[in-house]
Amino acid sequence: MLIFLLVPANEFELSYTELSDASVNVTCEAQGLFPPPVLKLYLGSSTGSPLQTVTDAVSVVKPKYSGAYDAFLYRTFSASELSKNGASVFECFLELPGTNYARAKRIAYYPGKCWNNNNLPIQTNMWPLNFPFVIFKGHVTI
Repeated sequence: MLIFLLVPANEFELSYTELSDASVNVTCEAQGLFPPPVLKLYLGSSTGSPLQTVTDAVSVVKPKYSGAYDAFLYRTFSASELSKNGASVFECFLELPGTNYARAKRIAYYPGKCWNNNNLPIQTNMWPLNFPFVIFKGHVTI
């Protein structure tokens, strides 16, 4: 009998930091996983364009003393790379290779401002909503 151990993330976050009017840093972080995770970053727009894989994001996977792994992925985007109309939508996709475990989080970025649930501007540079979902064997739970 073969037993395979799977440890899901005890923390999974996607965030951004506006560095200036001309750039934003997007960071994805997952902690406490096994086997070693893979993180992927995607970029799209709120106007409905399909998400595109960001191939040059920096990804680091660090083993912990416990045997679990922490993973980090980040990329700085210039204003010219972001959506000109509407929000830029970032998605971080987390998977544990060799398993059916996968998670994703999405966050929307409006340069210089943020919107609340009533589509009114708020005074912060952080989008207030993440859109987490978990995928197991093709089923999506929101």
